[in-house]
Amino acid sequence: MNAANPRKQIAYWLLTCCAMVLVILVVGGITRLTQSGLSITQWEPIRGVIPPLSEEAWQRYFELYRDSPEYRKRNLGMSLEEFKGIFWWEYIHRMVARIFGLVLVIPMAYFALRRRLRGMDLVRALVLLVLVAAQAVLGWAMVQTGLADRPYVSHHHLAAHLGLAFVLFGFMLWWALRLLDVPRQQAPKSFRRVSVAFAVLVFVQSIWGGFVAGLQAGYLHNTFPKMGEHWIYPDVGTISPFALDLTSNPHTVQFVHRLLGVFLVLLVIAIWVYGRRIDVGAPIRRLAGIVAVVTIVQLVLGVATLLMAVPLAVAVTHQAVGLVLFGLALWLVVVSQHREVCGF
Repeated sequence: MNAANPRKQIAYWLLTCCAMVLVILVVGGITRLTQSGLSITQWEPIRGVIPPLSEEAWQRYFELYRDSPEYRKRNLGMSLEEFKGIFWWEYIHRMVARIFGLVLVIPMAYFALRRRLRGMDLVRALVLLVLVAAQAVLGWAMVQTGLADRPYVSHHHLAAHLGLAFVLFGFMLWWALRLLDVPRQQAPKSFRRVSVAFAVLVFVQSIWGGFVAGLQAGYLHNTFPKMGEHWIYPDVGTISPFALDLTSNPHTVQFVHRLLGVFLVLLVIAIWVYGRRIDVGAPIRRLAGIVAVVTIVQLVLGVATLLMAVPLAVAVTHQAVGLVLFGLALWLVVVSQHREVCGF
């Protein structure tokens, strides 16, 4: 076995984990949009693997749910059959997350025991474990915010949970690209900086997407480009302090999300045009073009989600494409950076 093969094996394992994060994101989006996320009121890492297989087991889960604020304040009178519909989405979401954990940990242990994870790669593996553990804890903490007295989860926890998923995805993708030794160009410093800025803004936009989802702000002002009859709705900026308004005022949150979406399209077009003018090389130019197309598609999906008042299929696709766009933006950063810049 030549020296390159272990690196490729680790890279393919990481890319598989990236694909699973995308699947979890899609299932999580469906779970949220079908209001299924609070249907399982206990965190049972081992016991919860086995779904209810008897009428007695179903009644146990249903009784637990009937003690929750969501049942009392939103779904009072729900039948057991209706409960099963929301239960299965949350169960599938948790099971996909468990499978991801196995796909992550078992190959990692194998690579470590075979001493294929050494030096900085071993450090990266430990960082990855910490990120996954933090994501699991944060996910349950998010659910708990909806089990106290309010029938919905904290939008701050939801945005943090989504943001950490992007961080986890980005870290694994960046590591995989390093291991695969993707070709890099001698792009000018200005181009490198603007590519980093674009990737950071895509991440920030994803956080605001989490705020929009958590506050159900997508059901407000289902017009574009105006917010109803206004370019800036009068209730934007009415909460003090300003930081709280930015993250907790549904009108402001939707406005910021709109604004960032349009700005990202303008920025990526500028990046593509700039890359052609300074001749950054064919690989970067092609990738910048792909990033531009996906950014425009993402804006169209976002507008469609808004105009159609958050239909399930379109909204979930919008969320998934957001993660893909972040991955492409990160790829553009990697291929345009000098190797020593990405030294960790």
